[in-house]
Amino acid sequence: MMFLKVIKKIANLEKRNEARKNGINDKELQKIKDKEEQDAKETSSSHLVRNAEGMKKVDLTLDIRSLISGKIDEKKKKVLWRLTVVGVISVLLISVKEFRIAAFLLALIFLASVSKLIQEPIPFVVGLDLCLFVTTVVGYVIHPLVGFVVGGTSSIIGSFLRQTEGVENVVVPVLGYLWSSIAVWVLHTHASLWQVGVVTTLLYTFHNVIIFGYLRHFSIHSITFMATSIPFNLFLISRFGEKLIALLA
Repeated sequence: MMFLKVIKKIANLEKRNEARKNGINDKELQKIKDKEEQDAKETSSSHLVRNAEGMKKVDLTLDIRSLISGKIDEKKKKVLWRLTVVGVISVLLISVKEFRIAAFLLALIFLASVSKLIQEPIPFVVGLDLCLFVTTVVGYVIHPLVGFVVGGTSSIIGSFLRQTEGVENVVVPVLGYLWSSIAVWVLHTHASLWQVGVVTTLLYTFHNVIIFGYLRHFSIHSITFMATSIPFNLFLISRFGEKLIALLA
């Protein structure tokens, strides 16, 4: 921009010199000078406008970066929490005809969410929460979509309770519940709860191990997760699956 201004000034000087050579009087030269000053003001104004637009673009870019940075402040957490609760209640009330069942599902969401806190005192990753269990049983009895909503929402709320950092720690498990719900949808009319539970447990466990292994490399956490998730969830299905079905019936 400075280079262009210098070029313009040189051109104007040449014009004035040429005007004097051609016999143009001082009054006409003053008009030329006034026009040059007006052009300079317009150029300066245009430059300021472009600077302001540039600052707006920078501010917008910074805002977008802050939104996708993965860092969520307390205010945003409260908003996300309220939206999650309102969304869950709305979906459950639409999907479930009986209010008693909807209230029971909300209680399951609460219990499964709190069960995620068991990970806090343990130094290695374990699969000892109730999210997959409720995803499988609710999906088998009511509808796979409802099961996914219950399990996925429980996992998200549990992540908020644990103050989990990193988007992958929230998204990857929820994707696992999605694949499990699809498996329930495919199998529930042709297989028993135990058979469906075996498939969903293996599918969810290996999904998490493979994805987290790809993102962070395989480690002792992969082994501890498999060693706890598979037996724990199969135990829940075999011991409490039918009892939960009776309560949801």
